[in-house]
Amino acid sequence: IAFKLVQELCGRLNLAGRHLEYVDLAALGTVADIVELTDENRIIVWAGLKKIQRRPNPGIQALLKVSEVNGREIDTWLLSYILAPRINAAGRMGDASRGVRLFTAIDSVQAESIARQMQQDNILRQKTQEEILQKSVEAIEADPSRKDEKVIVVCGEGWHHGVIGIVASHLTERYYKPCFVLSIQGDTATGSARSIHGFNIFSAMEYCRE
Repeated sequence: IAFKLVQELCGRLNLAGRHLEYVDLAALGTVADIVELTDENRIIVWAGLKKIQRRPNPGIQALLKVSEVNGREIDTWLLSYILAPRINAAGRMGDASRGVRLFTAIDSVQAESIARQMQQDNILRQKTQEEILQKSVEAIEADPSRKDEKVIVVCGEGWHHGVIGIVASHLTERYYKPCFVLSIQGDTATGSARSIHGFNIFSAMEYCRE
């Protein structure tokens, strides 16, 4: 939507074609959001991949460098599984504004510095996520009765809010059941849930909202 707004503004301001300077960012956002690559989305991603190969945004170039994928074919897999997790990690681990600073950076040195911070965020995200996932699986496996329950609920004191959604996804894939992962702090629990095909978890929560 941001890309289409820029395209329209460029047309009205007689800056035809200038919007294509941002097509690589639009492509990255489209793939990272896991939308269907059909119709105009497909064209945007195709054009964005071409621009990344020729003259990428300095932030994208910096991410490619710190991810050590220079020289590799630029495709949707790379955007989805290499670049997107590093961008998301900044927000998950506490400072989403790094992504904005990265993609608006003009200086390549500044962009690389931010990209390296995001690389470290992603390493920390992976480590934190794996620790919580391991604790969750141990808790489930330690109580055989949990495997008979229709919905899995696990919780832990102080679990990081930024990764509990990913952990819930992994548990849902592993046990093929709707899953809640809760982080407890004092008297408050903050949770994230994932479901399976055919089970509307939001409707289920509304049903027992009292």
